[in-house]
Amino acid sequence: MRLSTAALVLFGVSRSAAAFGGVAMMLPRRVASNPSSRAVMIAAAAAHASLGGTGSLGLSSVPIVSAASSAGRTSLTMSRPSACPTTTRISQTLLGATHTSLYSRGGSISAVSTSASSSTTALNSAIATEAEAAAPVEKFRSDYRPLPHLVTKISMDFNIADGETLVTSKLTIEPNPKFNALDGDASTDLVLDGDESSVSLTSLSIDGRALEESTDYQFSPGTLTIKSSALKPGAVLESTVKIVPEDNTQLSGLYKSGPMYCSQCEATGFRRITYCLNVFNTAYVLADEKTASDVDYERVEGVIGHEYFHNWTGNRVTCRDWFQLTLKEGLTVFRDQEFSGDMGSNAVKRIEDVRSLRGRQFNEDAGPMSHPIRPESYISMDNFYTATVYSKGAEIIRMYNTLLGADGFRKGMDLYFKRHDGTGVTCDDFRAAMADANGVDLEQFGLWYSTPGTPTVTHSSSFDDATGTFTLTLSQTSKADNPLHIPVSVGLIDKSTGEEVVPTTVLELKEERQIYDFPGLQGDVVPSILRDFSAPVKLVSESGSNDEAALAFLAARDTDGFNRWEAGQVLYTDLIFQNMNQEVSDTTREYVNEAFHRTLVDSETADYSIQAYALTLPSESTLAEELDVVDPVAIHEARGAVKKAIARKFQEDIKSKYDELTKAMDADGTEFKVDAVSVGRRRLRNVLLDYLCSIKETAEEQKAAAELASAQFEAATGMTDKYAALSALASMDGEGARLRDEALLQFYDDADGDALVLNKWFTVQALADLPDVLDRVKALTKHPDFTLSNPNRCRSLVSAFTMNAAPFHAESGDGYKFVADIIMELDKLNPQISSRMGGSLIQWKRYNEERGALMKAELERLVAMKPISDDLFEVVSRGLK
Repeated sequence: MRLSTAALVLFGVSRSAAAFGGVAMMLPRRVASNPSSRAVMIAAAAAHASLGGTGSLGLSSVPIVSAASSAGRTSLTMSRPSACPTTTRISQTLLGATHTSLYSRGGSISAVSTSASSSTTALNSAIATEAEAAAPVEKFRSDYRPLPHLVTKISMDFNIADGETLVTSKLTIEPNPKFNALDGDASTDLVLDGDESSVSLTSLSIDGRALEESTDYQFSPGTLTIKSSALKPGAVLESTVKIVPEDNTQLSGLYKSGPMYCSQCEATGFRRITYCLNVFNTAYVLADEKTASDVDYERVEGVIGHEYFHNWTGNRVTCRDWFQLTLKEGLTVFRDQEFSGDMGSNAVKRIEDVRSLRGRQFNEDAGPMSHPIRPESYISMDNFYTATVYSKGAEIIRMYNTLLGADGFRKGMDLYFKRHDGTGVTCDDFRAAMADANGVDLEQFGLWYSTPGTPTVTHSSSFDDATGTFTLTLSQTSKADNPLHIPVSVGLIDKSTGEEVVPTTVLELKEERQIYDFPGLQGDVVPSILRDFSAPVKLVSESGSNDEAALAFLAARDTDGFNRWEAGQVLYTDLIFQNMNQEVSDTTREYVNEAFHRTLVDSETADYSIQAYALTLPSESTLAEELDVVDPVAIHEARGAVKKAIARKFQEDIKSKYDELTKAMDADGTEFKVDAVSVGRRRLRNVLLDYLCSIKETAEEQKAAAELASAQFEAATGMTDKYAALSALASMDGEGARLRDEALLQFYDDADGDALVLNKWFTVQALADLPDVLDRVKALTKHPDFTLSNPNRCRSLVSAFTMNAAPFHAESGDGYKFVADIIMELDKLNPQISSRMGGSLIQWKRYNEERGALMKAELERLVAMKPISDDLFEVVSRGLK
């Protein structure tokens, strides 16, 4: 099969500041057997990747496309409408469900079945051995310089045969007018990236003249340098490389998975295809109620929105260099969060995003891989596709919106596009557009981009009856050398009437300590601080303890949906920690019980999801972030004890509400719906099921809990309710063990080989609350459907186990050793996944001496591996510092 793209024009490409776009292209089983569809998909993917496209939706005109297939030959022809002289879009629809798009400025694309030749000796064979032994190299943002050349046009030809693929690239090279040859020791050589372990260079020429090594070009590990003496304006550099997608187990670049050819180009996968660009991926997603849960549907919506928004924030304006990654990702995450909130519930979406931030990003901030949203250096860029760059980056963008208001933020965005459309820019350029459009000084705000860690805001307050003045004092601490610019949204609620007397007001905390007065009040008030989580900080009381009476008041009366939920979460947290320290306060317990029961029986709440989240205890990972020394087993036991106590106290009311929701769902019919009411109703019922199934101390209770979960499992018409019931059953023991095993077998059989459903089957067992869960996980690694070579399958079992904190952190250290053994095998196949998994061991300093020593020993074993990937080396070496 032969695929080509021609006359595809780029805005410009540089070694470290390339197109920042691309595609992840997959051929479904039903399409792989169709030569016409298969060829069109690969051709479209190749062209799209070369152009640096991000989204799967176009920016301009309707295309004119024709495809023909005969005698094993498939061709796709593109013509450009006269009304659109610059950019056209090609979309190939497959069975009405999926599509891949590409963007070009003219030219044609064709796909032809053929055979590839393997007789040519690789020109870079000698450097491949040297590259394998080369030490990892750290790259610094301070070293960025404009590149001396632009790639203004590119064409690529993919000649695909079983066992070998030849990729021929033609790059038109022009001088970069922004390059200053007098800037230090700047070189005018052309330096291209390539991975010798994947790419074998078979020919290299300029304007048809074969180049000579040493005279015209030279290799070094990871790069091909064309000497400036061989270049001239408009020169066409042509290279042919050989790659073997069938042997590519790293799943980066072009690889074959089953019957599918796939590409994964972000962050640096394209250098495993040819000496050329940095590009990144996008994927289409499919879901149905039989295989996808409500959370899956929400992710689909978010991903589609995210990739579509990248057409503007990522493509039209892109990043100058990799260090600016948060410029496109943080901004686009903020946009997809707002989109999902508008499509559903803004309050629910905000709660979900903050839960994720605290559970993942705060944890990242507390460990050795902590970094600012714009890192200053890296060894492997793949390690910085992180919750910090994405989620915290989105929070920094949200703070612009909070400080400037929606209209001011829009003005800043308009100026940003007006100034920078079609260019690669920096985070500072974005900040300047926001400042200039609104006539404000945001210089201090820029510290957020260079400050790692999670800042802390401390508060205290007082009320003067004589003057009717409420005084709020705020102070801040962070890892920045100077105070940050922190927006703190505050509202005041009258203690006696419950009325909001001061609506949400944004206080700008710009000093280490500031005092704010609110005069003219008729009586004492309760402050609602950090409304809508207006900044990614930890909020603590200056006294060191929480005002639980005020929290109970806010949990019942706060007009801000997020802070009403937050007040209940803080009360739950206090009770869990009191339980862990065996110092339970009756007052705290009463506040918690009152808040829980009021939420449970509330019939006026319009949003079931808000109700569900208000009844849900803080996660173990969120609780861990509140402790200096983490004891995962103690956290698990204390949280479990509080959940069981609440479930026992309100068992009758919980069951009544569960039955009421079940009846309403039955009356609604069997049609599956993903509207807010239906999703919220399922979410609330499954939270109640979790409480009811936590009551299982006696044999009778075990039997009753298992029967309730089994009844929901059997009656479920969609994956959401079925998986929730299976999750409850997976942790059953004793009298519930038989129904547990039957349900797991039934779920596996019902999957009928579906990869996504099987991933859920592995995950639910890895997260089970059973004393022998590690032995069960080890046994599952021998299951015929488990393989380390499939990253999703690996994550579904092994990564899921690392999130089951109590057994993973068992005092024996067996969990650490098991995961380290897996990482050692996995690093040979997929360094990106091995490095992510290695992150589960690097926070050893946060645990007690015994656990810390066991985790550190596994890190030392990993860092001593020969060979070890750059990805994993960076993570474990930082973890040992």
